[in-house]
Amino acid sequence: MRQVSYTQKNTFNIYITSQYDCILISESNNKRYVIADINTCYVDNHKYFTKLDKVLHKPEVQKFFYEDMIKLYSEKCDLHTLKNPWNEDDVPHSKVKAQKLIASLPRSLKWIKEKYILNNKDINETTTAFFRKYYDESSDRSSRQNINKNFKKIGLLPKKKRVGSETYYYYTMSAAELYNAFDKREWIDKEIDLINNNEETGQMIGGFEKEEPEEESSQDYSIEELQQQMEKI
Repeated sequence: MRQVSYTQKNTFNIYITSQYDCILISESNNKRYVIADINTCYVDNHKYFTKLDKVLHKPEVQKFFYEDMIKLYSEKCDLHTLKNPWNEDDVPHSKVKAQKLIASLPRSLKWIKEKYILNNKDINETTTAFFRKYYDESSDRSSRQNINKNFKKIGLLPKKKRVGSETYYYYTMSAAELYNAFDKREWIDKEIDLINNNEETGQMIGGFEKEEPEEESSQDYSIEELQQQMEKI
């Protein structure tokens, strides 16, 4: 162990990668990473990147880039002249990061999402029956203690309920409450996680309204109009 202490200026490391799945993020470490939505229109366009590489090696372009960074610093980051400078702790939101967080959810929360939220079903059963069903339907063998820690994140806690002369512990949470708890943490992908209609209540949750079937139209469309209709779909 080093015995003599020393002072060093604050430093930081930046790791840039283009590997989409090389970083595994979770609820505990996601604040360490900034994951941006990337425009992929130039994927495999070797001609474009060959030309870009040549341009970036020109001294005048490098000088312009440096001056642009200095200007950006003075306008956004200078702690001495700005009232509200850029804060590195304000991590920008991105669709890709939200998707990676959803993919990294614990198995128990994914199961609740699939079985209850997406099927618009309430949870109202004893903890014993709930865990029996969960262990039977999933391959998860985590302890109840660890699973309950995950449930606590969404406010799903065991509650005492008296049935006749007996007292049981129940998990009780409506489909809407489950949806809102997941949505608050950005665990709902609005484009993929479509909520099914509840056959018992006929209601939808999460802002999804039951759509009435449209009347068939006898109108003839041109090729262009049909293409526009398909793009909307």
